[in-house]
Amino acid sequence: RFRGRTLPATVRAGSWRKPVLWATLGGLLWSSALVFVPGAGPAETLTLCVMFAGVAAGGAATLAVLPLAAAGFVIAVLVPVAAFFLFYGDLDYAAVGAFAIMLLLTLLSSALVVFRWFAESREARRRAESANQAKSEFLAVMSHELRTPLASVISGVDLLAATPLTSEQKQFVDQALASSLQLTELLGDILDISKLEAGQIVLERISFDLPEMLRETVATAGARAAT
Repeated sequence: RFRGRTLPATVRAGSWRKPVLWATLGGLLWSSALVFVPGAGPAETLTLCVMFAGVAAGGAATLAVLPLAAAGFVIAVLVPVAAFFLFYGDLDYAAVGAFAIMLLLTLLSSALVVFRWFAESREARRRAESANQAKSEFLAVMSHELRTPLASVISGVDLLAATPLTSEQKQFVDQALASSLQLTELLGDILDISKLEAGQIVLERISFDLPEMLRETVATAGARAAT
């Protein structure tokens, strides 16, 4: 773990060895350009220094998600450069070597900061996915739990409709039954939300009677408004 944060799966699984090895070899390959320094002039030497700095900075940014690989690449590029210029025997070259050391430390710290950002982003995404999964499970459980008492209500209304009723009482019973069936369909829609988030929703083409639906809506709303 990294200060309470989970390391990337590639690091935890131990598969980081190959990326670190290849990154280090790549850095050593770049630093092999030092062989051209002894015979180069000041302009060419300055160009090589800028190249080393750019290569190290680019590699650190690219490999920031694998901090060990980034560190291996930066160290393989800049440590030979710093050692070469520090001990080359010229004061100007020694200053270049000191600059390479400072750049090395800066890039290592920058790679660490970027890795922290990636770790925090990954953790935030994991929490969001966990919260979304918990919400879907809650909706599924609640919809199933509500179906049980609702089924009892529908059964009771059906039994009541089979008894002798006045025309007004029958109208109220029909409205209660229609509302209960609508609530059942609404609970099914709640389950469809969970299926939609899981990518398992299936669209259906179903015909319906619009005038009848409007009459049921007006009857339900009218009974509520009358009270």
